[in-house]
Amino acid sequence: MITIKKGVRKSVKKKGHPRFKRPNVGRTKRSRLKDKWRKPRGVGNKQRQKLKQAGKRPSIGYGNKNKHIHPRGKKEIVVHNLNQLNEYKNRGDEFFIRIGSSVGVNKRIKMLKLANEFGLYVLNRNIKIKIKPKRIKLKDNQPKKTKIKLNA
Repeated sequence: MITIKKGVRKSVKKKGHPRFKRPNVGRTKRSRLKDKWRKPRGVGNKQRQKLKQAGKRPSIGYGNKNKHIHPRGKKEIVVHNLNQLNEYKNRGDEFFIRIGSSVGVNKRIKMLKLANEFGLYVLNRNIKIKIKPKRIKLKDNQPKKTKIKLNA
């Protein structure tokens, strides 16, 4: 008999798929080809004809039911403004929030405070602040460099 302890999270495992190789990638003279997928378009191409020895092709059957689900088991939602955040008010038990990368620092701070009030867990809580270096202006009375001409 299996006993399940309270407080232990069940992690979400996504199913895998075979490596989809480019047509003719294994042939000796084709070593220059990279190992990434390209759709086979040739008339006599064995992979296009779906022969077993030519390798697997990507298809809808390899789709995943766990799309947009965080490994902790809740849905993951990307939010870009305060109105979108208000839609998930008091629903922290269903969703994890991720703040969009294009959101600035000031808006991000407001969104973090609001998410805290609503009881939402924000996945990317850390704030990256970029500081621009100040340019130093030269004073007007500094001497300018001049070129010296030599008469030969």
